[in-house]
Amino acid sequence: MEEELLAVQRQGSLAHASGRSVLDNPFFRFQALPTQTGELVLAWEAKCDAWELGWRLSDIKGREKR
Repeated sequence: MEEELLAVQRQGSLAHASGRSVLDNPFFRFQALPTQTGELVLAWEAKCDAWELGWRLSDIKGREKR
């Protein structure tokens, strides 16, 4: 699971780098919700958080370069 979360974090970082909003988190899409996938809520929440962390870290790095 740890490797999967690191991959999700990288996806969030790439999303930020391509100009997407933090609200574009793909795990918020209806098809990705635990009620649709059958995934445990805690696992889904970890992915949401990892994606957002990657996005926010990329945002911070971008601000530091300015």
